[in-house]
Amino acid sequence: MSLPLLPTTIVGSYSMPSWLERIKAEFSSRRISRHDLDDIYDTVAKAAIKDQEVAGLDIVTDGETRRDNMVDYFVERLPGVHIDRSSKKFSYDFYSSVVLGKLPLAPMGLVPDFQFLRAYTAREAKISITGPHCLTKRINNQFYSSEEALALDIARVMNPELKALAAAGARFIQIDEPYYSGYPEDLPWAVNALNALVDGVDARVAAHICYGNRYGRPSWEGSYD
Repeated sequence: MSLPLLPTTIVGSYSMPSWLERIKAEFSSRRISRHDLDDIYDTVAKAAIKDQEVAGLDIVTDGETRRDNMVDYFVERLPGVHIDRSSKKFSYDFYSSVVLGKLPLAPMGLVPDFQFLRAYTAREAKISITGPHCLTKRINNQFYSSEEALALDIARVMNPELKALAAAGARFIQIDEPYYSGYPEDLPWAVNALNALVDGVDARVAAHICYGNRYGRPSWEGSYD
């Protein structure tokens, strides 16, 4: 599908309806099955895709409706990261997670998300990936010598997954790095980690740097400068 000179797309996650949050809570309380939750996720993703098409967006996403938040969806899939599942009380909370050894290389299972999106739209499609700097800020590091070392190894593990997404037809990949604006002193090594993440990935790459949280308040003092 050809794109206009200035194509439009959604940047962040799609708005999560309150009933979906309640259903996630039902699953966390083991009152509905994983199969039922996945069926609901499929339906919500289709609705988000259709909404974006009706709005006239040129590049659509699945709305990230399967994700409780932008961190846990990837932390759960990172091989070698240990998660305390009892640490999460609400769907939008973050798990407590820790890395105790070198991260092994293994698939993360993100390609099916893109394939589902691709199957339900004829428009250009984009997938968003939370970057290594953000993930490093949320994972308790008890092995690597520094945050930089952990971020670079996360990038090493995730790079093949991005290449697999590109091979599956993902022409547009967005990297989300919300903590850049809160930790500008990290930028020299954070940018190196971002470059390592996308090295050799045959896709158009965008970087998304936000300044606020899901309630519309800034997460820290400072400015976009």
